[in-house]
Amino acid sequence: MQQNDFAGLIQIFERLDTEGQRNFFNYIRRMLGDLLPISDHLKYIRDTRFADGFSCPHCGGEKVKHNGTYSGRQRYLCHSCKKTFNDWTGTPMAGTHYTDRWMEYIQLMLEGKTLKQCAKTLEISIPTAFYWRP
Repeated sequence: MQQNDFAGLIQIFERLDTEGQRNFFNYIRRMLGDLLPISDHLKYIRDTRFADGFSCPHCGGEKVKHNGTYSGRQRYLCHSCKKTFNDWTGTPMAGTHYTDRWMEYIQLMLEGKTLKQCAKTLEISIPTAFYWRP
């Protein structure tokens, strides 16, 4: 992109109303989020969640081992209760399909958007938006 193209884009952005600017910003954020591999987000979640030590979310047992992967996510096996889990087990993100849209969903909820508005913006169903509520 040339400098004059960028300046023109900024001028167009500045002429948008607040809602238009927000929609444009969310579109760019979603595009940039697609550039960052989900594995980077998962690593951050894992590092934050298990900062005080790695333990089973079911029984609290500390003796766990890697147990393959499923859908690109590392699975673990607890030696105490023999249950398997992944980094998102026991979190609101467990079992969700559109993990790349969660950050934008949280932002929309903080802005006070309705479930219908969230669903439309994120291109998800209203029941999905309902079940994602923290």
